[in-house]
Amino acid sequence: MIAVDSSAIVSLGLREPGWERIKEVLTTDKFAVGWPSVLESHIVLRAKGIDRAEVLMKDLLAMPTAAPIAFGPDHYIRAEIAYRRFGKGNGHPARLNFGDCMAYAVAQELDAPLLFKGDDFSKTDVDIHPASVFDQSGI
Repeated sequence: MIAVDSSAIVSLGLREPGWERIKEVLTTDKFAVGWPSVLESHIVLRAKGIDRAEVLMKDLLAMPTAAPIAFGPDHYIRAEIAYRRFGKGNGHPARLNFGDCMAYAVAQELDAPLLFKGDDFSKTDVDIHPASVFDQSGI
């Protein structure tokens, strides 16, 4: 089982560089995605002009490898810890935002590697899925 951040889903939806690798992982590996990350992905895709964002989210969640995760009290605690340690405004270089903290919490709760795009999570203690797309020079 792996965990997925909205950045990977958005990259897939926008067909950004590396999206093929992300698609391959999501079609072959069982993945968990928190409902907050699903909503964040939808919002970002709509904001970027993807009118079919709802269809993309439904298709993603209908994949046999998908495991949507309800966000509960244990996730809240882990997300709160992530924000205190790595969040924007506290001086940490990861600068995790709200959605990042949600994905971090899911990954930590499942003890699963996180699939993402960007360099924010590479500056935290979360296990990184090898198909993640980030600038390794920043590590």
